[in-house]
Amino acid sequence: MRTLIALAGLIAGVSSGRAQTLADFYSDAALDEIWLTMDPADWRSLQAHYLEDTYYSCDWKWRGITIRKAGVRSRGRTSRTGAKPALQLKFDEYVKGQSFLGTHKTKLKNSIRDGSYLRDPLSFKLMERMGLPYFRVAYTRLYINNVYEGLYEKFEEDDPAFLKRTFGESDGYLYEFKGEGKYRFNDLGPDSSLYTRLFHLENHKTDLEPSALMAMIQAVTHTRDEDFQSNMAKYLDWKQFLTYIGTEDFLAQNDGFLSRLSGGMANFDLYRPLETTVHVFFGNDEKNDMIWSERPFFFAAETNVLTRRALNVPELKKLWIQALLRAAEVTGGKGGWLDQEALRLYNQIREATLDGADKQFNGRFESGVAAVRKFIQQRGDAVRKMAAPSQ
Repeated sequence: MRTLIALAGLIAGVSSGRAQTLADFYSDAALDEIWLTMDPADWRSLQAHYLEDTYYSCDWKWRGITIRKAGVRSRGRTSRTGAKPALQLKFDEYVKGQSFLGTHKTKLKNSIRDGSYLRDPLSFKLMERMGLPYFRVAYTRLYINNVYEGLYEKFEEDDPAFLKRTFGESDGYLYEFKGEGKYRFNDLGPDSSLYTRLFHLENHKTDLEPSALMAMIQAVTHTRDEDFQSNMAKYLDWKQFLTYIGTEDFLAQNDGFLSRLSGGMANFDLYRPLETTVHVFFGNDEKNDMIWSERPFFFAAETNVLTRRALNVPELKKLWIQALLRAAEVTGGKGGWLDQEALRLYNQIREATLDGADKQFNGRFESGVAAVRKFIQQRGDAVRKMAAPSQ
């Protein structure tokens, strides 16, 4: 039956009379299928050594498009497991210049940290509607050597294709925050290596102008209160930054720019276009949000130098609250847009979670979906109630 469904999808793609695109690949209009073929011994080795980043050769097939000798490895930090490995695909690992629909890599997330499978897709949908940079996420059944391994998330990479789609260019500087511990956007002194260890440059071999990143962070610490809003505008767009922070605050994100889990910061990127010192902030992993619908806003803001100082400026505090209220309006509460999306995606993936490696996690799916929908249905009213005294 599944073979017939796959063939029907292939026929539909061919009969449409147009070539497939990366937008088709990341579309969540229907549940997809990806087929990997590799040496069985390599697959067993990847599962056994899931904590390692060793690449193995595989053939990749999606909707009739086959990529020979792609690279596949285990990936993730807290999501690594041999039972259902999260996977990193690199299409040019063994064949120089090889790509898939214009991209050289993609992620297949196993979602073992989110039993609902809904948090990443729904959170990034909200970010899109809030006018923020967002990653496209869609679902796929994954087959390896013709064996169904389970439901995975196709997760867009922060690569040149993503940058061009989001910013219209890809020549600027993309940083991923990879710090550990309790770093909170404070000045680290004049040694640039202390900053680049925390903010990993993703799209250039070297940053020819690390001074812009350093200047922003040093300004956060040392600018006088009366000059803080205007001086920091040299390095960030306040409305964009506070829309991002306010959206994650609405989602009750526990492991983002304000991270309760790490006690510092986590799971965000910065992008600085060429010939400017202004940085754009955006999240890159939302699996730890939508848990506590009554969570007070400004949660953990006092622990971070940038957000603590921003809240001391009435105009900036107002922008943060406006973002929270706008997110409440956009989501729509019970029966609203985001609740309907949650129900649509639940219906799309439910059957796929009942087989393969997902069987061992089945007990969490229904309860996880119910918890996410309860959050969506209640969070907006909770935010409006908390915001009422400030209006």
